[in-house]
Amino acid sequence: MRYCKFFLLILSVFITVSCGSGGNGGETAEFRKGDVSVIQRFTEDGISHTLGSFEEDGDGIPVTEAPFNQNAPEVVYLNGHNLWLVVWEDERNANTPGMGTDIYAHFVRPDGTLCGAEFPVASINGMQVAPKVAFNDVGNVAVIAWQDSRGTSTGGFVYFKTLTLTDSINCSSPGLGVEKTFGYQKVQNEAGIDVASDYLRAREKPAVVYNSQKDEFTFVWVERRNHQHYVKNDCFNTGTVDYQFAGNNEYLGFSSITTANIVNASPFTADYVRTADTSSNLHNGYTTMRIADSRLNVDPETAEFESFRNIQNPEVACSSLTGECVIAFEAIKTDLDMSCDDNNGVITVSWTATDRTLKHIYATRTPNLISTSDTETVNDTDVATIESSYPTVGFDSNEQRFLVAWEQHMTSVEPKIMGQLLHTGSGKYSGNFNIGENTERGQTLPHISYDTTNQRFLVTWEDSSSGAVSLENVDIFGQFLNGAGSKSGNNFHVTTNQYNQLSPSTAYNSESQMFLSVWKDARDLGLNECGSGSQPCGSDIYAIRYALGMPQITLLNSSDAALTPAQIDFGTINTDTTVTKSFKIENSGDDVLHVRCFSDLTTPFSYVNLPSQLTACDGNYQNINPRTTQTYNVRFSPTSHNTYTSTMTIQSDAGNRTIYLTGSAQHAAMEMPDFTTTNNTLRFDNVTVNSSSQKSFRITNDGQVNYTIESINFASPFTLNTALPVTMEAGSTKTFQVTFAPTSAGNYNNTVTVTTDTTLTGNFNVSGRGIASSDGGDNGGDNGGDNGGDDDDGEPSGGCSAGGSANLPIALFALAGIAKVMMRRKEEE
Repeated sequence: MRYCKFFLLILSVFITVSCGSGGNGGETAEFRKGDVSVIQRFTEDGISHTLGSFEEDGDGIPVTEAPFNQNAPEVVYLNGHNLWLVVWEDERNANTPGMGTDIYAHFVRPDGTLCGAEFPVASINGMQVAPKVAFNDVGNVAVIAWQDSRGTSTGGFVYFKTLTLTDSINCSSPGLGVEKTFGYQKVQNEAGIDVASDYLRAREKPAVVYNSQKDEFTFVWVERRNHQHYVKNDCFNTGTVDYQFAGNNEYLGFSSITTANIVNASPFTADYVRTADTSSNLHNGYTTMRIADSRLNVDPETAEFESFRNIQNPEVACSSLTGECVIAFEAIKTDLDMSCDDNNGVITVSWTATDRTLKHIYATRTPNLISTSDTETVNDTDVATIESSYPTVGFDSNEQRFLVAWEQHMTSVEPKIMGQLLHTGSGKYSGNFNIGENTERGQTLPHISYDTTNQRFLVTWEDSSSGAVSLENVDIFGQFLNGAGSKSGNNFHVTTNQYNQLSPSTAYNSESQMFLSVWKDARDLGLNECGSGSQPCGSDIYAIRYALGMPQITLLNSSDAALTPAQIDFGTINTDTTVTKSFKIENSGDDVLHVRCFSDLTTPFSYVNLPSQLTACDGNYQNINPRTTQTYNVRFSPTSHNTYTSTMTIQSDAGNRTIYLTGSAQHAAMEMPDFTTTNNTLRFDNVTVNSSSQKSFRITNDGQVNYTIESINFASPFTLNTALPVTMEAGSTKTFQVTFAPTSAGNYNNTVTVTTDTTLTGNFNVSGRGIASSDGGDNGGDNGGDNGGDDDDGEPSGGCSAGGSANLPIALFALAGIAKVMMRRKEEE
């Protein structure tokens, strides 16, 4: 027994001598392991053509890709020729001295191909802008009107040409007439003499329509004269009362020309909206405004006049049954009330002007443009907090109603497309209604066309709802409306190509029963390969066809919301891990959709269980029935630090769609001490049973990505004192407290796992010894023995003074000498 005790003494000496360097007595340890990734956002929008766009149109039909910018397209269907005619502003000659913007045109066949060559309608010195086009299918003559910088004090500023087509197969040599313009009639005084100070300053924003019932073309425009609006009236036929609107010199000009007379030489007669002589009191010609109501030759005499300023964007449509035309325009209106009182022969006159302050939408009707007829306020919200702009008007030949649509602005709300139906003759049908559904991004520039086959309106407009705030990315949207103004279906995408699509115009082909929408497109803005030589491409004119009664492809996210923009962002993930996301294809049309092919993806993106016919791209296809969806899954598996993008092109008989994929992986780490010299172990001092000791350790996030520590799984008798979860910001260090509280004597060891809200984890060991209060240090040494205080590296501190692993040979030598003495004593016994 004494030999056993002696051996334990020797072992104690060995451990004491070789226990290590001793350290500084610190109690914090650290550890490093693991990776985390982060996604950088990708802001390019994808492509989405809905409502059964034709597959062969791809991302759109390039009507023109000439150098520099092409703007403001307009399209009309040439009935009898089964062709569309597209006109636009064109800057291709802007570098030529004296030249500016011209008007060009091109024909488009019903199969989406271009017919003939694009050709200039007006290419002459100065600026030709804002083209409009109308067609008389009986007389086979189109009229193309535009705003022109050429003009004088006696006429000009609005020009037009006629166009006839005899070759509908090749569209060769379209018959363009000579350019023509409109004259000018000065305001006259009560004697019928021209007011010398009156002259023409400008004419802007022309619009033209063919009135089939009257066989005439009606033109409207904004006219700016030098003469300010004026009222001249004789109160009780005893004296002249004048009223002048200071600074208000904008008029609504118009002209109507029959098909028979349009071949005549210009200038053609033009007039402006006003009230002609309705009584002996009101002076004909000299009064430039319209009188809305009057009570004359009674006491008091009253009259109500209406004046408009900031007139902009007039549009016109005509009834095919009655020949009545509605002119819609935006303006700020002033109501002027006059009152004449006869007080025993003393006549007093008072004027009251009520100004609306903001622009609203108004409508006036032919043939009452120069007679007494109250101008209708189209938008119901004719108040000081809501402003409206960009009206457009169309006619429903079935219901005999006009539709006016416009862009409406409300305080702190993005502009939205609204509508109102007007009866033929006078009056509104019901009230205003929403056409645009999304208010998160702006909607503007509506255009109306009419589907004569299905007897409903189609409104198209610019829409920013697919873009990000920093990259607005305007697209073209549409909405069908029946004769009562109710929506047929929801808002749909006409095109959501990357970059901007602006200024839509749409026309219906009644023979092939399909629409053609045209727009200004910025997809080639950064290229320099247009025309002859190296010239900037600028914006171009693109088009796309679509129809009803065919498959329609709509992209949805996993929550069945529209996938707009058409991109899948995989969020924050770890390298060497996988995230899978899904999207859906909905057939929102009326016929079976054939999905033919999914393009290959670039690593680290891949499809999950994609049907074989979609990967082979060999002519086979997957069917999706009308009003049903199919779900597809895409995997993102980054293996290294990088930013990744890819595109997925879906081919179908309802057109092609492209989805953008994006993701990136950036390195981050969890750092703690590695305890390499002590088996990765955080050691506690000897602790008396039923008492406790505390230590701390640190975790550092020395990467670029935040994560959250959700659990650190200490087992009894070790307890984590720090509350979880703890968010680890990139670059931050957090300290965690641990308690060792043994309830019985013995050695305790625990493997600890640190888990996060990602797949990042860490592991280390913790150990301690519980001792009875009577041991007095015999069971392993207390307060300076083998389990002395730990330093910042997790190594024991205190009690060891010989100096680390360098003392091991000395300890072994001592042990050998003692063993030899023990053997000798045994032999002596």
